[in-house]
Amino acid sequence: MKRILAVILAVMLIASLGIIGVSAEGEKLTFDATGDNAKGFTFDIYQVATLNTTTGKYTPANDAVTTAVNTPNQTGAQLLAALQAIATPGTLVKDDLKEASYDATAAGIYYVKVVGTPDNVTMKKDSVVVWPEAVDGTYTMSNLTVNLSEKVSSGTDNVSKAFAENDEASKSLGQIAGTNTVDFLLTADVVGSDVEPATKFVIWDKMSKGLTYDKNTVKVYYDAALTQDVTSSFDISAGSTITDTDEYKDGTYFTVSAKAATLAAGSTFYSHASKKVYVKYTATLNTNAVVAPQANPNKDGLDYQIGTGDEVHKDGNERLVYTYNVRIQKVKGDTTEGLNGPKFKLMKADGTTVIATGEAKTVNGTDGIVEFFAAGETTPIKLAPGTYKVQETETVNGYSLNTTVYDVTIADTKAGTTPAETLAASISVPNYPTKLPETGGAGTIMFTIIGGALVLLAGAMFVIIMKKRASSK
Repeated sequence: MKRILAVILAVMLIASLGIIGVSAEGEKLTFDATGDNAKGFTFDIYQVATLNTTTGKYTPANDAVTTAVNTPNQTGAQLLAALQAIATPGTLVKDDLKEASYDATAAGIYYVKVVGTPDNVTMKKDSVVVWPEAVDGTYTMSNLTVNLSEKVSSGTDNVSKAFAENDEASKSLGQIAGTNTVDFLLTADVVGSDVEPATKFVIWDKMSKGLTYDKNTVKVYYDAALTQDVTSSFDISAGSTITDTDEYKDGTYFTVSAKAATLAAGSTFYSHASKKVYVKYTATLNTNAVVAPQANPNKDGLDYQIGTGDEVHKDGNERLVYTYNVRIQKVKGDTTEGLNGPKFKLMKADGTTVIATGEAKTVNGTDGIVEFFAAGETTPIKLAPGTYKVQETETVNGYSLNTTVYDVTIADTKAGTTPAETLAASISVPNYPTKLPETGGAGTIMFTIIGGALVLLAGAMFVIIMKKRASSK
């Protein structure tokens, strides 16, 4: 009697989950696989146990399912998981049901197993059907139709990465405040269901080493408007260093994982309107970024598991971040000969805000090349496309200071072969020698004037002396 009572309670609990659809026709149970959602799916139907509608006793179809059927106080999801783990979960009464119907007349517990799915569909939902239900302790053999199109999902498990605003394949950034950050948006479809919950749901992201990850900027939402904040329902990792030998080496890998309670049957994870999870975060360009024509790539993906099924690894898509820098050349006069030593400042378009400094040096065998460095940095500053200003601040002995303010425009080309071609229009800043090296004097003019004056003075004195001599005679 205790066993019978336990089984009845378990079955009532399963029935209360509302996992079957009903339409009255007669004393039979119909499994209908002709619905639009079921097209392309193939089902096996097992009779797990028979039911004596007089005594309420369930008789398992074989020893393997006895424990699964007779376990008291289990949920429908637990019974389903137990049946999924059994090689032969009852008596196979219909195999390969596809775009047709099957009628059963014996009362009992039936297990519907999805054994084939349409192309490009990985989500499925096995289910358990209890027929008939007890109403006020009485079993009424009314006709039931189980619409299998409601038991499967032809949805996808898409995952994608985008720029949060004005999404395109790439964006260009710089290290200057206001141009140094980008917001990414990761989107993934919900997998699993209340009947067959997911046991793993992890959105992952790989960032190249040119971008810095900040865990504190990561937020999770259930709506595209990003208003339904559910960040607390997920675990966000601090991020780890990527050791792969590919283009992501030394970058950052982080994950956004649904908590166990989030994946439990009955969670809003399965019932919210969008059926998607959105992750938004901010990344910051750093000194490790490579400059165009190379890109700083970033990609996402989804790892998940439904019930006790196989884990699935899905790659999302890639987004590219580009950045640039400035290179100019200091030359002697109107020549193309480089001049080392003069110093420069790089300014914003306003011509007053200094963002970096540089000195003309030999770079890759070429003299007079000026690369600009922000304070304390050892790699040239990374810049977003736009117009900047360059001016010489110090010259070297023998040359006049060039006070011209030059405009340097960086075009967002994302192409080229060498830094000088791709980072900015290369400009030459000429310096002209002074006429009196090391003094900055006015040449020989002064000496000519002084010499002439002395000659005139000597002549005048000669005339005076001669007159004195003549008068003394």
